[in-house]
Amino acid sequence: MSSMARNAMYIFVLSPNNSGTTVIGQYIASQIDGYLPPFGNHEGQMVPAVKESMRSDPWNPEMRLDWPFIKSVWDELLAESGKGVFVETSPPNLMRVGQIREAFAEDARYLFSIANPYAQISSCIYNYSDPPLAPRTLRRLTEQWLNKARAMAQNIVSHPDIPKITYEDFCRTPTVINEALDLPVVSDSAIAGKRNAPVSRIMDMTNRNILFNDAFTIDRISELLAEEEDLLQFFGYSLVEDGVAFVTGLKDDFAALHAALIRRSRWEAKGRKGGI
Repeated sequence: MSSMARNAMYIFVLSPNNSGTTVIGQYIASQIDGYLPPFGNHEGQMVPAVKESMRSDPWNPEMRLDWPFIKSVWDELLAESGKGVFVETSPPNLMRVGQIREAFAEDARYLFSIANPYAQISSCIYNYSDPPLAPRTLRRLTEQWLNKARAMAQNIVSHPDIPKITYEDFCRTPTVINEALDLPVVSDSAIAGKRNAPVSRIMDMTNRNILFNDAFTIDRISELLAEEEDLLQFFGYSLVEDGVAFVTGLKDDFAALHAALIRRSRWEAKGRKGGI
């Protein structure tokens, strides 16, 4: 095993929510037999002893947490697990990189990761809104992505030693993580997926998430993202200029289209139940 895996007690995946952190965390754990906390989607913030403090206004960058206490709780869980590395993927950690690095010092390594904004926003629409989609809700979810991406860009500049990947890079070539973190490659490893979508292999959900939307919604997201196009370009993404053409071009991905239609049907059913 590499020197990193022997020495580091923690690996932090620093990423916006709904951006593939669950599968990335599971992949990392599979490569080093690491510990994933069995709370939420394997998130340290959901550990009962720290949840109240970590989930109080979690995306406020001005919040200062008691990291020595949090680390002591996590250290105990890690020791009880008998494993050597705690894999931590709580998305709000992205807002407190400096605090975390100060508290964990040499006991941690870090990885920045981000996903296609259209896919992330679409996932948030599905998970955190009810139909019909209100314009103010779409603006709020888009602005949330922009806020988190802006914070991540600032962190990347402030912490140039932390490697960075995209979710799409990972799905194409999972070993980009091994290269970034100097991990050995365990080729026969498996992942469990999320509780609501157990998939035992790495699958790129970008098209599925985007196709959840109609072309009008894609165009509206583009209008909102255009306010900070440079931020998208910083991460290697670009604006969709024509929602109809873009969505039509994705429809050859029949598996993604089928999955998207199922998600859309489930989401719309929430609205019908609300009207009963």
